[in-house]
Amino acid sequence: MDGTPIRLTPAMSSRKLQALDLIKRYYLRHGSSPTLGEIAGGLGITRQRAHSLVRALERDQMVQRARGKTRGIMLANAAAQVSESDALLQLCEAGWTVRIGNMELVPPGTLTTTPLPAGPALDHKRDIERGSGGYGRDRKRRDGAEGARVDRAGEPAGA
Repeated sequence: MDGTPIRLTPAMSSRKLQALDLIKRYYLRHGSSPTLGEIAGGLGITRQRAHSLVRALERDQMVQRARGKTRGIMLANAAAQVSESDALLQLCEAGWTVRIGNMELVPPGTLTTTPLPAGPALDHKRDIERGSGGYGRDRKRRDGAEGARVDRAGEPAGA
């Protein structure tokens, strides 16, 4: 899996349950069963110990094994053998919104967008909006006179 052995938690009382948890998580991520070597590496144990744990899980009817197959471990509960991508696709088809980047699921019918905040009130300034960007006509003269037409050189138009 990611290289670090799985630690026992209060919910897991034995290595056998750790192995079962690893197998379930592997199914969710990859859609197939782990090999004995992957179980051993994930738990930080030998391959022989991983084999005995899988046999114990099979004896307790938590998993089933297809003998002679490298990835022949199957969970007794067939619903747990769905890959992560299959589960996400099924949720999308059922109307859920899946945000993979945020690792967020939004139920169907939930408002997913937030309204934009109202912008600030804008002041209307007549002198700024005159003309075409302040070039040429209807530009305020430097001497303070308004409304007179001037050419680009600043001289009165038509002179």
